[in-house]
Amino acid sequence: MSKKIKILIVIIVLVLLIPFGYKQYLNKTIISNINNLDNKGFMVVKEKDNSGYLSTNLSYKLVISNPNQIYKEFLSKLVNKTQEQFIHKLILLLNGSEITVDINILNFPVFHNNAVNIYYTSLPPKIADKADSNALLHELSIFLYNKGLGESIDISALGKITSIKVKNIDKIFEGKNGNLTVKLKDYISNIDKFNIEKHYYKFKVKNKLLEFDINSKNGRTMSSNYHKLKCDINKEGLYDSKLICELGKFNLNIKKYRNQTLSLDNILIYTKSKLKANNINYEYKYKIKNINFKTKSIYGRKNSVIINNFEYSGSIKGINKDALDDIYNMQYKGKRFYLNKQYQNAILKFINNGFDFNINKLSIDSMSLGSGSRKITLGNISINMNLKILKNNINFTKRVKPLMLLRYLNLKMNISVTKKDYNLLKKLDKRNKISRITKLVKFDGGNAVFDIDFAKGKLIVNDQNIF
Repeated sequence: MSKKIKILIVIIVLVLLIPFGYKQYLNKTIISNINNLDNKGFMVVKEKDNSGYLSTNLSYKLVISNPNQIYKEFLSKLVNKTQEQFIHKLILLLNGSEITVDINILNFPVFHNNAVNIYYTSLPPKIADKADSNALLHELSIFLYNKGLGESIDISALGKITSIKVKNIDKIFEGKNGNLTVKLKDYISNIDKFNIEKHYYKFKVKNKLLEFDINSKNGRTMSSNYHKLKCDINKEGLYDSKLICELGKFNLNIKKYRNQTLSLDNILIYTKSKLKANNINYEYKYKIKNINFKTKSIYGRKNSVIINNFEYSGSIKGINKDALDDIYNMQYKGKRFYLNKQYQNAILKFINNGFDFNINKLSIDSMSLGSGSRKITLGNISINMNLKILKNNINFTKRVKPLMLLRYLNLKMNISVTKKDYNLLKKLDKRNKISRITKLVKFDGGNAVFDIDFAKGKLIVNDQNIF
């Protein structure tokens, strides 16, 4: 037998062995992880195995049997203290619900489209028991049973999740007291990195449409939708994160005794938090190109608020992490949590530590209020501010003189409105409150300006001592 034939045979054997080897790799990276869920809060049942030489085809049923353990094993590592109480209560509510996992993967090292499909197939038993007497819950139960709510996962050749796509929804749920319409279109999350143990992940979300429409038989209707959502989410630690979201349009309409509509166009949301030496620094920026709020009463009276180019940006620096954690945790300890001594001590610790609150920019290009002959139109309004609470040892649980508080408060603030709007507000001021500050106003070009400086108990407005 020639050397070339031997090499050819070896290559053929190696190619034929690829599916066996890759299947073993899949068992270690994906299938074994599903089986391990049996000891981590789920009851795992293998319902189908049609795997062969060329492909792996499996179906599992997962039952949420121990929500506390699920939270401890997975969710507690993804959320910080400020979120844990809400997430914990949510997973407890899902106790007993069922999830179906279908795996369809070729036994070759290639990209696997729709490799894993996950469906939420049942309501929690406590809620499902009411489905026989509640038409809306009955509809929802059937919808879940027929795999109406689910997602598909794409996996790389190395067995890593690359994207998650939520199944499109276009469904009307008919209930005894009204109908609920839900539409979800083209929701996909592309994952760049993900590690639960090290508290970091990075992914991008896109969603073309989400719509809710509630039509009640008592005449009340509510509809809400948004279009073209894009988000970049980057978490690099338990308290270190960055979020950038853009939304093309958001609409909300509520109708009963009066018709109310809210429309927002071209929305930008930016937040960033960073933990340093037990203090959290938080930055934010919100921009909305157009805000349109309208109401119409049953008598035909109309009112509206229209704002163009709203922008709000700033930061909060020096937030004590331990105090903030305690404040959030205590809010879930009953309705009168604010009377709890632990909660009061957490607030005290938060304030004693001091912090900086900055408004870098709060502005609008124009705004109109009212309608018809009662309509008021204002031009550009701009505010920036720095509020600093100095470190202190004040005990707010005891009687404190107000002047003691002012000792630890520093404020710098600038307010600017157009001269035309300032004069208009003076005319509309029937109680002459604005007229009282006429001597303090400073005109800079076409704007009325107030520069406010408060420190060490002294207030100065436009270089004039007030007290």
